Amino acid sequence: MIAKISKNRIAITRFLIQLVFFITAPGTFVVAFNGVKYIFSQIGTSEYIEPTSFVVGMIGLFIYTAIFGRFFCGFACAFGSLGDWIYFISRKIQRKFKIRTQKIPTAVSEKLQYLRFVVLALVILVCFLGSWDKIKGLSPVPTPKS
Repeated sequence: MIAKISKNRIAITRFLIQLVFFITAPGTFVVAFNGVKYIFSQIGTSEYIEPTSFVVGMIGLFIYTAIFGRFFCGFACAFGSLGDWIYFISRKIQRKFKIRTQKIPTAVSEKLQYLRFVVLALVILVCFLGSWDKIKGLSPVPTPKS
């Protein structure tokens, strides 16, 4: 019983922290991604990397992550928070209507874990080659002006 209470406290605390960050700093993850994109685009075009707001914000998030570990991803990132909330709501709906979720076999799941690295490598390669402008219309995140 004690473990259940402390688990609920942790879940509530995490939700409150996510809510605070979601309201006060919803775009911090966009800053990091745009900083990385800018750096690799500049390297790809052999241009000087200026300390834009995206680069400074990305460096700040890297330092924050180095000190606090994955706290940013699990508690502060608006993208991760939104995913957690959608998962929570979907679980409630599944329980209410007794819907069984489909399980992905462990072997397939383990192989799919590497897909994120493939996508990251492709994004870095596209930025490095200077081809981002040709495909940026495919991005779900609009590119803000720096």
